[in-house]
Amino acid sequence: MKKKFIVVCYSMLILSSAAFGQSDSVVFAKGLKSLQFSVADFIQLSSFQGSLISYRVFRSDKSATRIGITANGNHVNNNHKYTSIPVDTSKYERHDKFSEAHVSLYVLRQNYFKKSGILNMYYTLGMVTGFDHSYYNDRRQNYFYSRNMASIGPVASVGFEWMFYKNFTLSAEYMSEGRFSYGKEREQHGNYGQDTNYRRDATIDSYSFFSKGVLFGLSAFF
Repeated sequence: MKKKFIVVCYSMLILSSAAFGQSDSVVFAKGLKSLQFSVADFIQLSSFQGSLISYRVFRSDKSATRIGITANGNHVNNNHKYTSIPVDTSKYERHDKFSEAHVSLYVLRQNYFKKSGILNMYYTLGMVTGFDHSYYNDRRQNYFYSRNMASIGPVASVGFEWMFYKNFTLSAEYMSEGRFSYGKEREQHGNYGQDTNYRRDATIDSYSFFSKGVLFGLSAFF
């Protein structure tokens, strides 16, 4: 992945030399804003920093604040009816529910090493906060499970941004983040038709550090 990042940055440098004569590229200045999108295989677009929105506002000609929100989840409600075949001698129903949700908020300060040009190198420093929720309930098995976790940690990246056309730029960025997570977990179950006869409660804390790899982005300024 790092080799890919270097290759892309080198390609951007070559392309910027070819486009150096452009005079209508965007100029970084206080108050300038942009929406950022991730470029997957240079075909599909999605949010750059988060799955809902990625927003950037410049504080000066060499720095900007970047905000990204990631949110996803699902909910499933199953109702099952079982009948014995070929002779209809027994029937029973089963109901279970499952849901999960994941939300993260990124707030980053993006700093450029020099004032805006055709090709701009930058680094970012910031924080990420998150919340994760999981839930499962099977009424027939008298089983219940829930888990709620909150997290916070530092985020850092380094990258290049290329002003390739008027109010649009392309970027390649290598990002890493760390998280401290804390939460609670509960599990309880028993025999069908009886009161719950077992319950487990747990407090969880964990530390993690990982790379998010190279992010390729397209920015639209307004």
